[in-house]
Parts: sequence; C-alpha cells; structure tokens
Amino acid sequence: MAEMLVRDKVLYSLVRGDYYEPVSRYRPTREHFYDPVRSLLPEEWDIQQHNVWYGCTYKGAQIPAQGWKIHLSATPAHAPAILMTVVRLLAPQKVTFKFLTDRTMLWLSNGKGWSRGASGKFITVYPTDTDHCAQLLESLYEATIGYWGPYILSDRRYRDNRILHYRYGGLLPVKRLDVSGTSVHVIQDKDGRYIDDERTPFFHLPPEVEDPFLKHSTAAVDDAEPGTLKNGRYEIEAALAVSNSGGVYLALDRHEGRKVVIKEGRPYTNVSVRGLDAVQLIKKEHRLLRLVEDLDISARPLDFFIDWEHAYLVESYLEGGNTLRNYFANISLTMRTRAGPDESREYYRLYRTLFTQLATMLKSLHERNIVFSDLSMTNVLVIEREGGDPELKLIDFEGAYEEGIDLPTHLMTPGFSPQEAMDRGMATRQDDYYALGSLMMVGLFPMNPLLVLDRDAHERYLEAFQRDFDFPPHLADLIRRLLGRDTDKRPDIDEILSILSVDHEPRAPHVGTHEIDATDLEDTIARVLEHCDAAADFERRDRLFPADPTVFETNPLSLGHGACGVAYAMHRIRGHVDPRVLEWIRSHPVDGNNYAPGLYVGLSGIAWSMLNMGLREEAVAMLGHAKDHRLLWSSPNLFHGAAGWGMAQLRFFLATGDGAYLEEARKAGRFLVESREVEPELHDGCFWSSPEGISASLGHGTAGVALFLLYLHLATGDDAYLAVGRQGLNWILDKAVRRHEEGGMSWIARDRTPSLMPYWRWGSSGIGRTFLRYWHVTGDASYAEAVADIHVDCDRKYAIFPGYFLGLAGIVDMYLDLARFPQWEDRAMASARKLLAGCMLFPVRRGNALAFPGESLNRISCDYGTGGAGVALMMHRYRTRGGASFMLDELLPDWSVQDRPESLKAALG
Repeated sequence: MAEMLVRDKVLYSLVRGDYYEPVSRYRPTREHFYDPVRSLLPEEWDIQQHNVWYGCTYKGAQIPAQGWKIHLSATPAHAPAILMTVVRLLAPQKVTFKFLTDRTMLWLSNGKGWSRGASGKFITVYPTDTDHCAQLLESLYEATIGYWGPYILSDRRYRDNRILHYRYGGLLPVKRLDVSGTSVHVIQDKDGRYIDDERTPFFHLPPEVEDPFLKHSTAAVDDAEPGTLKNGRYEIEAALAVSNSGGVYLALDRHEGRKVVIKEGRPYTNVSVRGLDAVQLIKKEHRLLRLVEDLDISARPLDFFIDWEHAYLVESYLEGGNTLRNYFANISLTMRTRAGPDESREYYRLYRTLFTQLATMLKSLHERNIVFSDLSMTNVLVIEREGGDPELKLIDFEGAYEEGIDLPTHLMTPGFSPQEAMDRGMATRQDDYYALGSLMMVGLFPMNPLLVLDRDAHERYLEAFQRDFDFPPHLADLIRRLLGRDTDKRPDIDEILSILSVDHEPRAPHVGTHEIDATDLEDTIARVLEHCDAAADFERRDRLFPADPTVFETNPLSLGHGACGVAYAMHRIRGHVDPRVLEWIRSHPVDGNNYAPGLYVGLSGIAWSMLNMGLREEAVAMLGHAKDHRLLWSSPNLFHGAAGWGMAQLRFFLATGDGAYLEEARKAGRFLVESREVEPELHDGCFWSSPEGISASLGHGTAGVALFLLYLHLATGDDAYLAVGRQGLNWILDKAVRRHEEGGMSWIARDRTPSLMPYWRWGSSGIGRTFLRYWHVTGDASYAEAVADIHVDCDRKYAIFPGYFLGLAGIVDMYLDLARFPQWEDRAMASARKLLAGCMLFPVRRGNALAFPGESLNRISCDYGTGGAGVALMMHRYRTRGGASFMLDELLPDWSVQDRPESLKAALG
C-alpha cells in the first residue's frame, strides 16, 4: 500500500552494508576510468569525486554559472576508448570536464531504473561560452564519429554522431532550498530571477533562450503522425509504465481494430553484464513468447518492428490484469481487520489455485529449457474472470533465457533471487524455485526485501501466519525449503505441485500478540537504543545516526531523519542524552539558507526537539532562523509547511509565555484561512493544496492544517479558526472511502496516489488523531463516529513498514491517544499491543542489539520517522502511558479526563 509514496533508494544502497549511504561514499574501481585519465592529464590538473562523477579541472579554470554544455554517451564496451579520445582532445585546450566514476556507474546510469532526465550521460564538457561550445562540438564530432551510445533524452544530438549531445543549463552546481528541505538546481532568467534548471526526459530550453546549433541537431522524432508508430498503424492511448530503457504503452491497432500492449526498447540502454541491450532483450523476449505461445501462459506476440531507432514488441492486451502483489493486497487476510472463516476459506482456496498455476507454468517453461530468471511480484499478472477463478499470466520475459541458446541475463530482483544468484550474475532453474517460494511469501505478506538484511526473516512471519491465520504446516514447510540455502533440499516441481494439491479447511483468523507477549518490552527498547548508540558516527558531518536517504538530501539535524529526532527519542525514553550527541548537534552551523523552516525536516522541528531536551537558548535561536524565511508560505501543511511552523510557535508560546510567538502563530492562522480552497459542490467544506498534491492527511493535507487551527483557536479564543478547521473536517469526511465489507473508513493518500492508507503521515490514523481532538473540544458526535470507523481501518497487526511516518508505529500513536478515554481504553490498548506485535516481526539482530529496517526494508534506519528511534518511542509511550510527542494537548480542556461519554458511547454502540 505504501510503495507509491516511498522513493526509490537504489542509489543509496550501492555501498554494501546495513545502512543507506550517499553515493559520495561509494568507492569506484579506479582502474576502469580514473587511472587512464590521470595518466593523460598534466600534473596541475585535479581530479575529485563528486557523487557519481569525477570532476577534472585545473587551477584558475573559469566555468560560467550557466550556458551550453556537451554530453557524450557510451556503451560499456566503447567507454574507455571514448573517454581517452575526449581527454586527449580536451586537456591540451584546458577544457574542464567530468566523467562517471566506473563501469558499474555507467551500467547503472544506462540502466532501466535510472532517471530518464539524467540517463546516458557518461562525459560532461563545460565550454566557456556559445562560440567555444560550437568549436568543441565540431572537434568532438570529428573525434568520436562512429562510436555508439544511448540517445540522451534531455539533450539534442549533434549531427549524426550517435554519442554527442548538448543542452542549456547550469554548469556550476547552483542550488536553492525548497520547502521540503531539499536543494534543487537553478539557473537565472534574463531578469536575474532564479528558475528551476529542469532536467526533463526531453529537450527543454528556458524562456527566451534559443538553440544556436539547431541546424546541426538530430531530434528524436520521425515524420509519422504524432502519437502513432509504424507509419500510423498503432495509435498510443496511454503510457502504462515508463523507464529509461523504454516505455510500455496501451495502443490501438488500427489495422485490426483491437487494443494491444507495446513494449519499447531504446538502443544501448539496460545493457547486461554480458552485453545485451534493451533492443536485444525485447527481441529475445519476442522470440521466447513465440516459443511458448501454445502454452497460453503469457501475452501473445503480435508484431515486432523498428520505428526511428527504437525497437517495439507488440503483444496482446490482457484486459483486467493486476499484478500478483496488488491482487493479494486486495484479498489478503493480513490486510483485512475483520476477516472471518468464509474469507479465510476462500483466501486459501485462491492461494493454492494461483500458486498451483504458477508452479505449472514454471514446469512447462523448464521442460522447454527456459529459465524465467526474474520471477517477481511485478512480472506475474492476475486476470480476474467474472464467474470464475482468476488466471495467471507471465509478463516481461526480458530476464528469461533459453538454456544453451541465449546468454543468461543479470536481470534479477533482490528478495526474489538468492544472493548467490545475484553474485554469480545469472539465475538457474533452482533460483526460479526460490523465486516461487518468495512469491508464496508475497501471497501471505510482502516482506521479501527484508531477506536482504536477514536471510531467515521469513521464518518469524511463517510462524506468525500459522498462529494468526492457521496457515497450513505443509505449505509453511514448502516455503522454508524453497527459500533455504541448500539448493539440494529444494523440492522439485512435481513435489511442489503435490504439496499444493493438499486441501486445507482453516479456522477463523485470530490475530494474536504472541510476538509482544513473549518480549520484555523494556529490554527491547533498550536494545533498540543500544544499536543507535553503537551505530552513531561522530566523525561524520552528513549524518550522526543511520537514517533514511532523505537525511543526505535535506540536513543532518532534522526531527524526521536527523540527529535531533533520535536525540529527542533518547531523551524521552532515558531522561537524558549522551553529551557527545548534543555537542555534535550544536557543532553544525545552521541558518535559513541551508535549512527549510518546516516541522519534520527543518528548523521548527529542530527547535522544538531542542526545547524539549532542555536546550532552551539554542532552541530559541534555532526557531529565530525560521522567522521571515523565504519559504515560510510555500506550503500550508503540517509536515514542512505553515501549519507545522505555527505549531512550533505555539509550543514556544506555551513554554515561554512570550506573546510574540503567539502573534507569529496568528500569522500562520491568517495565511491558512486566506489560502483555503472550496469545492462548489460541497456545502461548508474546504481544503488546502500542498506542493505534493491535495490530501486529507495529517502530514501533508487538510487534517494537519485543521489540527493546528484547533490548537490556535484554543490558544487565542478566536472561533474563526475553529470554524475553518471544521470546514476542513467536512471536506475530509466527504472524501472518505469504505474498505471492503468491514466498514473501515480510509482515504487515498493524495490526488496523485490512489493507495488507501492507515498510516500517520498520509492516512487514516493521522486523520483520526485530528477527529479525536475535534470531537473532544466540540462534542460533535459525527467526529466520534468517524473515529470509530477509522478504528476498523487501523486495528491491524500487519503493515508494510514498522516505522512512524509510514508504518505500524505511527498507528500506535493514535491508539494511545484514544486510550486516554475510559470507553476506549481497553480496545485501544489491545489494538496498540497488536500493532506492536506486528512491529516485532521486523527487527534484525546485530549482536545483542536490535535494529529496524527503513522504508525499503533492505537497509537499517535509526531515525525518528522511518527507523528504530520512532518505534522505540512508541513502545516507551505504550509502557508509560505518556503524552503524545509534538502535539499541544495541554491546550485541550480536561484532556486526561473523558468528559463527553454520551456522544462517544452513542458512536461506539
């Protein structure tokens, strides 16, 4: 459910180990490119690594801030020769340049998962002006004609040279902070104003900049009718997926009058370690699809053609298809909160049916000497048929190979291929069986990336499923054998099918709390913090504790991902913080130019956490940096916008009594009242738009703004804030979605993301915290009814992550708020205990310590928002029944005493 809001962290996982690391800590293989370049450059030239690049310059070099720059692409085979040719041309002319650090980085940058706006760039050359650029383009054209490389989508190709491209943009890394706390590349327009230096996957010029080389350029277009392929035969209707190596499109075959799916292959992208590129891979896929067409296990191959320079595979359209992952998310017992015996019986019937189909497919492929290689949750499609059982189809045969005919590919997915296969760079039939076991785990719960950190993580999940859902022992044992290290003990396909044929009559699900019942919670909390202590690196400046990659893109101190969030949790739990941690925090220079003003990634949250830790003087100075910040009114939301900043102002007002803070909070209130939007169809409702889109959520949407307005009303007595906040709640109620037949109330994360979520940052548990407080203040029974329905959505043990922002720990916080009310107490504490039991399925042991994975499950995080600190803090709050963090609940009347039992009783029955 959460993946669409979780950024790809592949680049931060290049450095092997337990933690996310910036690319600057990647240690490239120097003999690939560095050593040859160093041998050619004069002694006075300097080579420095900057993330994925080696920059080459000399003392006194003059590089303009922006202008025309030149990019050269390359294939791994041609890269050394291209690089040496370019260096020999540029060095005597004293032209600065940079190049990718090694073959691995070149392979990744040409690969399927690289950003389309940045892909293909192997060498960047920095001319001093337009005339210089023209001269260099001609010289490089003559020197490199005949080499081949990917078309650089953000650029224009120069003449008919297949590797030489150019674009206009920043030459120096000029960046400006945005409201999320990250820095974005900027250039200046003709009036000196900063505008984004857009890195689009198509050629783009800033306003009023013209292309002086246009007559020499080669654009990635043809003369066909726009939006069509193969001389107009195929009309593109929608992009189903887009990657660096090419898109997947839904199209109309005008000749046959039918819908088709078209896969695109861009030349020289997604090059395998054995030299196959995207074009060769989809041509191989075309051949394999024809070999298995009679088996009816995949889409039918209909056509293959070249249009312009790209290859296209046309397949039959599998209508009604959904990925195996999404299908099981819809029917899984772990995703339901009120499943009964009928749902359980039907689930196991479908589980056995689908995996019997999948095993039979593997058997038929292996009988034809085809290894699928990359069997993962996105490569199996479920076709739902009205009135019948669903049918599986295999899609994406790019990774497959015919034994003895094709070169095996490197295409495998961590968590679905054993590490041994990843290390050897190819999969075998036995690895297909491992992948089958991995998919059987997805059918239960998608925890597979955790296997990268803990090869045996599936064991505790299987034990939990056997207890909670009566998962049959013979199937659990089958998965264990398929995922085992000893390939000789893996069952063959006939035994797999035999085991899957055994029927099972399950009892009704009974989701228990064994994992927390068997745990010494105080000891567990101590062991989580013990890992944070051990992992702290006081010599580093980019981060103190291992954290989500956001820490490298924002700042090292933030509440959400930086040192202040972990230190706050330690202070709350232990009552003190290691002086070395406080000194590390104090040692960082902070101002409004390099820190955003917001609560969870910026100055407001850092100040609030310092205040709570007793660093009052530093806290006041820190919040002062946010005053009149240029980004202050860039977003309304709680997470990094005006509402969160306003919350911090109220906290400092309550702590100091200084009315200046209250006046600042009023400024935020006035801004939010004035910036609200209304829907004409909805009477008396309003919402706020954030840079991330429109959302009902606490972190990024209307619930967070409404929460601040409630507190501001209580602090000032101004009913206008309460009235606007209630308008926001009306809008939220109008956007609610009912889940399954269980009646739980949920919301889509945002208008750009269709996923329904129970999580603190984007979903129902965060929204529930706002409804609870409004109900407490106003007595409006509709808010209590909403809380009761939200409880149905959040009363769960299983979620994709354990953390606070987007996982189980954040849902715990809502229940500990609810537990303050006698009518809710028993149920709320039982639900919190269930959620904490789910959290205990995630930790990995490191010595005697316990660590929690972050928001990809394949790396450890210690931070407040995604890692161990946030989980430990919720465990501590559960143990001590303490108050909520980063709320202003002392403003709520009689918050610790339930003063409106009648309306709550009526809502809960």
